Amino acid sequence: MSNRSNRSANAPRSSRDVLERDRILDTAMGLLLDRGPARMRLADLARSLGVVPSALHYHFPGGKEEVTAAIFDREESRVLAAVDAAVAAAASPRERLLALATARLQNAARLTHLHGSERSPRKADQAGPGEEIQEFVMQRRQGFLKADRARIARIFRDASGGHVSSSSIDLLAVAFQGALFNVTRTFTLTPSRKSQAVLGELVDLFFRGVERS
Repeated sequence: MSNRSNRSANAPRSSRDVLERDRILDTAMGLLLDRGPARMRLADLARSLGVVPSALHYHFPGGKEEVTAAIFDREESRVLAAVDAAVAAAASPRERLLALATARLQNAARLTHLHGSERSPRKADQAGPGEEIQEFVMQRRQGFLKADRARIARIFRDASGGHVSSSSIDLLAVAFQGALFNVTRTFTLTPSRKSQAVLGELVDLFFRGVERS
């Protein structure tokens, strides 16, 4: 699935254009999560917004592909921005890793359903488009996880002071990301004080590994 969302990414937009674009994406995301990307239709989106389908092409000339890509762009960017802001406010490597983990937990719900939104096609004649959508969602999820993992690895690298090999740092980042995924999956719907304690224990466990390396 091609990403046409960058076609007008550098073009200046008025505040009204931005608000209208966000309103479209908010509505489109609701449809996407409810029906899955393969079954989301621009006609249904236009109907939900109370406009004719052609009105959507002002903001998204690439049609459904551009709308779908823009939803993922916006939501992923918001999560990574929240993570970066939390990490930047922390002092030590341990505090930065805990800040990253906390921000990921707080924003997990934003992406959990989106990255799991691919649906199997219901009919044989839908197999082609359905598989294309599944591939698109999988690629987006993998791209986000790669960016997330790079942030984790950067913190471990700073903590090691150059005494741990790059391959070991990469393995630590993969392991921490997997452990963090399990924690966020447990606490996403019901965050509690216990979740912060679990994150603290997880961070300490991995930092002990870095210190012993």
